[in-house]
Amino acid sequence: MLIIKLQQQYQTIQSLMAEQSILRSSSIFFREVHKNEEIHLICCTIEDQLADMLTKSLSKTRFEILRSKIGVYSKRSGEC
Repeated sequence: MLIIKLQQQYQTIQSLMAEQSILRSSSIFFREVHKNEEIHLICCTIEDQLADMLTKSLSKTRFEILRSKIGVYSKRSGEC
């Protein structure tokens, strides 16, 4: 039982290290392309994260706010 537990912990640590390596590589990549002016990075507040409506469970109000920011309105509500 102890060996199985240690194996699981080892696999978790390996997984976390792999994710950290990927994040480090990504940040180095973005730093370089930003430095070379190939892209322009801007700060985006949590309130402006439009992808949240596709990736998270949101309240109806929050969903409607984000939906309106991309210019989509409900025909039924008469918002158009």
